[in-house]
Amino acid sequence: MLMTNAVRLIVVLTTVLQGFQLLGQATVAPSSQQGHLSITFTIDGPVYVATLRTLPPGNVPVLNARLLARSSGRDITLDFRSTQRCDLRVRSADGKETAMWSAGRVFGQSTGRETIGVQEREVCKIGMPLGKLQAPGQGPWAAGDYTAEIWIEGHNSYMASIPFTLRHH
Repeated sequence: MLMTNAVRLIVVLTTVLQGFQLLGQATVAPSSQQGHLSITFTIDGPVYVATLRTLPPGNVPVLNARLLARSSGRDITLDFRSTQRCDLRVRSADGKETAMWSAGRVFGQSTGRETIGVQEREVCKIGMPLGKLQAPGQGPWAAGDYTAEIWIEGHNSYMASIPFTLRHH
C-alpha cells in the first residue's frame, strides 16, 4: 500500500511540474506557529552543458528555477519589503559564492504581502545564467559541481537547495 501511494505521488508531481524536475524540498515552521509552510524548489535539469566551440562570446547555459509553496493547514501570510519575492545563490563545490541572482538588479520599493494556502502556488521563477553574459572573452563558469540555493526573500528560514553539474563540451 505504501509503495502504491509513493508511485501516485510521483505521477501527480510530474504532471504538476510540467517539465521541471522535482529535486529539492524543505518544510519549516514559521515563527508565528500558524502552521507549516512547505516549499518545493525545482530546476529544469541536474546537468547543464556548455558547448564551447559553438557558443558565441557571452552565450551561456541558463538554469531555470521555480519555487512553489503551500501551507499545511491555515493560511500563512508573508510580508515583503520590496517587489522581490525570492533570491537564488549558486555556490561552487568548495562552498564559495559563484553568483547571486539579485546582484545588480533593481526592485520596486513598495511593500507587499502574499498569502500561502493549502493549494500549492508558484512564488517565483528565476533564470540564472551559468556564466558571464555580454562580456568579450567571457563565457560559462568552470566545469564542475555546484549548488543552487533559493529562499523566500526576507524569510530566509524558507530555503531549499539542489546540487547540479556544469559540463563543457
